[in-house]
Amino acid sequence: MTELEQPPPDSPVKNLPKPPGFCLHERVALDGEKHKVFCRECAEEIDPYAFLSRLAGNWHRYEDAVTHAQREAKVAEEKLAKVKRELINAKSRLRAAKARWEGTYEDSMQGRFPMPPMGREADPDIDSD
Repeated sequence: MTELEQPPPDSPVKNLPKPPGFCLHERVALDGEKHKVFCRECAEEIDPYAFLSRLAGNWHRYEDAVTHAQREAKVAEEKLAKVKRELINAKSRLRAAKARWEGTYEDSMQGRFPMPPMGREADPDIDSD
Protein backbone atom coordinates (compact mmCIF):
# COMPACT_ATOMS: atom_id res chain seq x y z
CA MET A 1 0.00 0.00 0.00
CA THR A 2 1.54 3.31 -1.05
CA GLU A 3 1.26 6.45 1.01
CA LEU A 4 -1.73 7.72 -1.02
CA GLU A 5 -3.79 4.54 -1.05
CA GLN A 6 -6.50 4.18 1.54
CA PRO A 7 -7.20 0.92 3.33
CA PRO A 8 -10.45 -0.81 2.35
CA PRO A 9 -13.54 0.31 4.35
CA ASP A 10 -13.82 -3.03 6.19
CA SER A 11 -10.11 -3.12 7.05
CA PRO A 12 -9.19 -3.07 10.75
CA VAL A 13 -6.30 -0.77 9.78
CA LYS A 14 -8.73 2.06 9.02
CA ASN A 15 -9.97 2.11 12.63
CA LEU A 16 -6.55 2.24 14.27
CA PRO A 17 -5.43 5.54 15.77
CA LYS A 18 -3.27 7.51 13.34
CA PRO A 19 0.21 8.63 14.38
CA PRO A 20 0.90 12.37 14.56
CA GLY A 21 1.56 13.84 11.14
CA PHE A 22 -0.27 11.01 9.36
CA CYS A 23 -2.52 12.23 6.54
CA LEU A 24 -4.39 10.33 3.83
CA HIS A 25 -4.41 13.42 1.62
CA GLU A 26 -8.14 13.15 0.97
CA ARG A 27 -8.71 16.86 0.38
CA VAL A 28 -6.48 18.41 -2.25
CA ALA A 29 -5.85 21.77 -3.86
CA LEU A 30 -4.61 22.23 -7.41
CA ASP A 31 -2.07 24.88 -8.26
CA GLY A 32 -2.89 25.78 -11.87
CA GLU A 33 0.20 27.90 -12.41
CA LYS A 34 2.79 25.41 -11.15
CA HIS A 35 0.75 22.29 -12.14
CA LYS A 36 1.11 20.77 -8.70
CA VAL A 37 -1.26 19.07 -6.25
CA PHE A 38 -1.21 19.93 -2.52
CA CYS A 39 -3.04 18.40 0.43
CA ARG A 40 -5.40 20.91 2.05
CA GLU A 41 -5.04 19.29 5.47
CA CYS A 42 -1.27 18.96 5.81
CA ALA A 43 -0.10 21.26 2.93
CA GLU A 44 2.22 18.53 1.62
CA GLU A 45 2.87 18.28 -2.12
CA ILE A 46 1.32 15.14 -3.62
CA ASP A 47 2.44 13.22 -6.67
CA PRO A 48 -0.25 13.99 -9.32
CA TYR A 49 -0.05 10.53 -10.88
CA ALA A 50 -0.51 8.80 -7.53
CA PHE A 51 -3.48 11.04 -6.76
CA LEU A 52 -5.13 10.33 -10.13
CA SER A 53 -4.48 6.62 -9.65
CA ARG A 54 -6.21 6.75 -6.27
CA LEU A 55 -9.16 8.64 -7.76
CA ALA A 56 -9.50 6.04 -10.52
CA GLY A 57 -9.41 3.23 -7.93
CA ASN A 58 -12.09 4.96 -5.87
CA TRP A 59 -14.24 5.36 -8.97
CA HIS A 60 -13.95 1.65 -9.78
CA ARG A 61 -14.94 0.75 -6.21
CA TYR A 62 -17.90 3.12 -6.51
CA GLU A 63 -18.99 1.53 -9.81
CA ASP A 64 -18.68 -1.95 -8.31
CA ALA A 65 -20.73 -0.93 -5.28
CA VAL A 66 -23.46 0.55 -7.50
CA THR A 67 -23.56 -2.56 -9.69
CA HIS A 68 -23.77 -4.79 -6.60
CA ALA A 69 -26.56 -2.64 -5.12
CA GLN A 70 -28.51 -2.81 -8.39
CA ARG A 71 -28.21 -6.61 -8.44
CA GLU A 72 -29.40 -6.82 -4.83
CA ALA A 73 -32.33 -4.51 -5.62
CA LYS A 74 -33.34 -6.71 -8.57
CA VAL A 75 -33.24 -9.84 -6.40
CA ALA A 76 -35.29 -8.08 -3.72
CA GLU A 77 -37.88 -6.99 -6.30
CA GLU A 78 -38.15 -10.57 -7.58
CA LYS A 79 -38.65 -11.86 -4.03
CA LEU A 80 -41.29 -9.20 -3.40
CA ALA A 81 -43.14 -10.15 -6.59
CA LYS A 82 -43.06 -13.82 -5.52
CA VAL A 83 -44.43 -12.99 -2.06
CA LYS A 84 -47.19 -10.86 -3.60
CA ARG A 85 -48.18 -13.75 -5.91
CA GLU A 86 -48.23 -16.13 -2.93
CA LEU A 87 -50.40 -13.68 -0.98
CA ILE A 88 -52.87 -13.32 -3.84
CA ASN A 89 -53.03 -17.12 -4.24
CA ALA A 90 -53.54 -17.61 -0.51
CA LYS A 91 -56.33 -15.03 -0.43
CA SER A 92 -58.11 -16.69 -3.35
CA ARG A 93 -57.78 -20.13 -1.70
CA LEU A 94 -59.14 -18.67 1.52
CA ARG A 95 -62.12 -17.10 -0.29
CA ALA A 96 -62.87 -20.39 -2.06
CA ALA A 97 -62.66 -22.38 1.17
CA LYS A 98 -64.84 -19.85 2.96
CA ALA A 99 -67.42 -19.99 0.17
CA ARG A 100 -67.44 -23.80 0.28
CA TRP A 101 -67.84 -23.76 4.06
CA GLU A 102 -70.62 -21.18 4.04
CA GLY A 103 -72.39 -22.92 1.17
CA THR A 104 -72.27 -26.30 2.92
CA TYR A 105 -73.51 -24.80 6.19
CA GLU A 106 -76.38 -22.91 4.53
CA ASP A 107 -77.39 -25.97 2.48
CA SER A 108 -77.42 -28.16 5.57
CA MET A 109 -79.59 -25.62 7.42
CA GLN A 110 -82.10 -25.63 4.56
CA GLY A 111 -82.31 -29.40 4.50
CA ARG A 112 -80.53 -29.88 1.20
CA PHE A 113 -77.96 -32.07 2.89
CA PRO A 114 -78.98 -34.37 5.67
CA MET A 115 -77.50 -33.45 8.99
CA PRO A 116 -75.35 -36.17 10.50
CA PRO A 117 -77.15 -38.22 13.09
CA MET A 118 -76.67 -37.15 16.68
CA GLY A 119 -77.22 -38.68 20.07
CA ARG A 120 -79.06 -42.03 20.07
CA GLU A 121 -79.51 -41.94 16.34
CA ALA A 122 -75.74 -41.83 15.85
CA ASP A 123 -74.96 -44.57 18.34
CA PRO A 124 -77.78 -47.01 19.07
CA ASP A 125 -75.65 -48.70 21.75
CA ILE A 126 -76.16 -45.75 24.09
CA ASP A 127 -77.94 -47.05 27.16
CA SER A 128 -81.06 -45.15 28.06
CA ASP A 129 -81.83 -44.96 31.74
